[in-house]
Amino acid sequence: MTVGEAVEERSSALFKEGKSTLGLLVDAAATTAVEQVADQVNELIDREAKKQGFKNDMALLAQAMAIGLSQYSKNLLRSLKQKKLA
Repeated sequence: MTVGEAVEERSSALFKEGKSTLGLLVDAAATTAVEQVADQVNELIDREAKKQGFKNDMALLAQAMAIGLSQYSKNLLRSLKQKKLA
């Protein structure tokens, strides 16, 4: 998951212009933003799952990392609708 292509393109352009420090900072800021959003989404999912009687499972986290957050979210929502976690 990324903030978007524009940020990646800007970071790459800065590196090509010889502004590697700035390019690195742009990339790091974007990475941090994505991680913070992912953490918030995880907290929201965890709270909602607990309300429905589910528990946090590290295997689910590993699954999310392996298949990507978008597909994981679809799988999770489908599972929650079925009242069980896949």
